[in-house]
Amino acid sequence: SSDVCSSDLEYMSKVVILLGSPANSTLFRPLSLDIPRPLFPVAGKSIIYHHIRACAAIEDLQEIILIGGYDESQFRSFMNSASEEFNLPLSFCSELGLGDRNIGLGSAGCLEHFRDAITLGAPERIFVMHCDIACKLPLHAMMKQHAASNVVATIVGKKVAEEEVPFYGMLITQEGSEEIVHFTEHPEVVLSNTINCGIYLFSPSIFEYISKARLAQAKKPTAVYEPSVTGENLALSLEADVFSTLARSHNLHVHHYDMFWSQIKTAGRAVSCAAFYMTEYAKSHPGMLEYAGGKTTPGIAQPELVGYNVIHPDAVIHPSAKIGPNVCIQASVRIGAGARIANSIVLEDCEIKEHACILNSIIGWNSVICQWARVAGRKDYSLASERSTKEINICVLGCDVRIEAEICVRQCIVLPHKSISGNVDNQIIL
Repeated sequence: SSDVCSSDLEYMSKVVILLGSPANSTLFRPLSLDIPRPLFPVAGKSIIYHHIRACAAIEDLQEIILIGGYDESQFRSFMNSASEEFNLPLSFCSELGLGDRNIGLGSAGCLEHFRDAITLGAPERIFVMHCDIACKLPLHAMMKQHAASNVVATIVGKKVAEEEVPFYGMLITQEGSEEIVHFTEHPEVVLSNTINCGIYLFSPSIFEYISKARLAQAKKPTAVYEPSVTGENLALSLEADVFSTLARSHNLHVHHYDMFWSQIKTAGRAVSCAAFYMTEYAKSHPGMLEYAGGKTTPGIAQPELVGYNVIHPDAVIHPSAKIGPNVCIQASVRIGAGARIANSIVLEDCEIKEHACILNSIIGWNSVICQWARVAGRKDYSLASERSTKEINICVLGCDVRIEAEICVRQCIVLPHKSISGNVDNQIIL
């Protein structure tokens, strides 16, 4: 979601969305075993759909470029659909076979490698954003600030709790100014509670600073990289290698943001981000939702709907079921009598049988939850516990999982093609 961008700023823009790769989607397993993380449905739409919808409001937008370590064929159907819906060109640049095996070319390395595609048409503004975030993209406000400040880079920053800062990049600004004087990725010592949100606006001269970072990297020992990876195939990061140089040259400013923002690194985080998007779309695009007081079929009994929900029209739900709040139900899902679902995502072709209960969970494709079974995660938890391997929060079932009747599965991750016939709690079922 985004604020609407007006045409009072005349320069041409491009958007680059960094998709990452399967190697850095491990926290999203088991769901990323079956679908690229950027295409996972959050609030009924792919994660990157929300970015593209927001960027489509930029009136002078030339093109959106997707860059990632995937095969283009995995995204072709989505790109064709989005390009037609928003009437704008989308292109794909694949990092497959390039750079470090685990991290690809890096956020700066991929801009360097695909520089010709990005600069084609001489855009004056280049938005770069990571795909694994959810927020109301402040694009118009960023453009205004960037034009007024006349710097090379403007990045979105947000104040968070001090204990969360080490998970992100830390920004230290000049007192009374937007100028960033120091940037540290994953700091060991917390000196500021303002973090990098992964949304950037660059002038074309950013490529000069990327080149400087590449030259500086060439002078460093390369033992930390794969021996077969050399030169421009070494990973180069905006956050770790480029931003500190921009800060030293007084060319890095922060755009302060104080609304909802979250990464979608884990499968569980997709549930809370879905709640955010549904609340936003209820105000701006209510037709995207099925919600209490929303669409009904005259003469046909309806299930009880609580709060905001996204329900695919092909789903079949018994009138005595209770759905919501914050539930996303995909196509061809069957939900039986008396079933209760809240704060959860139910993916395609699942069957939720009579009186089953699903809370704070993601149910993978083609799964079956039998009668009176209960699948439950925890709704409120800290970022530290989410990143911990000791405790599971949201319950996640991979594809083709069967939970037998009257079984309770609590705070578990279940890999695909498993059948659970006994109660389990806080386990990874391999």
